[in-house]
Amino acid sequence: MTENIKIIRNFISAWSNLDPDELVNYFTEDGIYYNMPIEPVQGKNNLKSFIQGFLNDWTKLNGRLKILLVMEIQYLLRELIKLK
Repeated sequence: MTENIKIIRNFISAWSNLDPDELVNYFTEDGIYYNMPIEPVQGKNNLKSFIQGFLNDWTKLNGRLKILLVMEIQYLLRELIKLK
């Protein structure tokens, strides 16, 4: 397994912990999170607030949400590959 795949799998798994600080650590200081269909969120402080905002009401991450996360990440990776 490549290091990139390992990081992506760890990121997806981290959502189960419902910890915005842990999730934000997967981003660079100027990192951008695309959560379609809303506008992208950039920067660790903004990302933490954004993630905390929708995790507030969660008590656990169910399988359907994990599948959606995987699909979204796969889409973004395909788009990044096109840019190279």
